[in-house]
Amino acid sequence: MLALSVVLLAALAIVGVTITIRRTRSVGGRARSRRPLWRWLAGAMAALCLVLAAVFTLAFHNRYWRWRDCFNELGRCYDPANQEIYLEQAGLVWGGLAALAIAGALIALAGWWRRRG
Repeated sequence: MLALSVVLLAALAIVGVTITIRRTRSVGGRARSRRPLWRWLAGAMAALCLVLAAVFTLAFHNRYWRWRDCFNELGRCYDPANQEIYLEQAGLVWGGLAALAIAGALIALAGWWRRRG
C-alpha cells in the first residue's frame, strides 16, 4: 500500500511539473529552453524507478524466491524459525511490481539519454 502511495504521489508530481512547464512562455522576451528541466525530470524519474525496483526486488527475494521449494499444494510455506507463513502469490505481486519499476526506469533513462544533446 505504501508503494502504491509513493507511485501515485510521483505521478501527481510529474503532472504538476508538466503543467508548470507548459505554462511558462518566456522570460525577458526570449523563449526559455525547456530541455534542461525535462532532462532533469527524466533523470529524477529514472532514479526513483531504480530505487523502487531495488526495493521490490528485495521484497520478491525475501517473500518468495527464498521459499520457492517450500510451498505446498495450497501455495503456503510455514517457516518455524520465524513463525511466518509465506504465500506463493507474493512472487507474482512483488515480481510484477519489480518488473514495472524496471520498465519505468528503462523508459525514463531512454528519455534522459535522448534529451542529453
